[in-house]
Amino acid sequence: MIMKNYTTEIKFSLILTLLTITWTSAEKLLGFHDEHIALHPFISMLILIPLIYIYYCCLTEKKHKHYQNQMSYWQGLLTSIRFSAITALLTPLSQVLISKVITPKYFQNAIAYSVKNNFMSQVDAEAHFNLNSYIVQSVMGCLLMGCLIGLVLAAVCKTRKKTAN
Repeated sequence: MIMKNYTTEIKFSLILTLLTITWTSAEKLLGFHDEHIALHPFISMLILIPLIYIYYCCLTEKKHKHYQNQMSYWQGLLTSIRFSAITALLTPLSQVLISKVITPKYFQNAIAYSVKNNFMSQVDAEAHFNLNSYIVQSVMGCLLMGCLIGLVLAAVCKTRKKTAN
């Protein structure tokens, strides 16, 4: 019964995880993990566009299927928080897949680029660009961004009270 109540959040968490894996694969194929690594921080931020859309789709589907088109702000916010939490649970698995299979030299390339351009010392770059650090950053980022996006989209997706004119 509990799983049935969260099928929308689970479904969209899987979709978002697949988007992340696909996006990272495209970054790798287009050279943003090696020869164009200087552009990587800017290109990777573009994922926010489809990410926000997926959150919106999750909330509207939840509103229609679970709340019979009558979703409050708080129901929308709680849906976003659950969605973010489930996605955060999937994040370590996707980060391992990305780091070990899709782009195994990314950390090495990012360290070399950061040190060469005096953005970080070798020690700091090695501490920042590694699988454990990226798992922590990804989980925390997923939770934080998900809650922030949820705060806004819950207001957008909530059911408006009809006013008499």
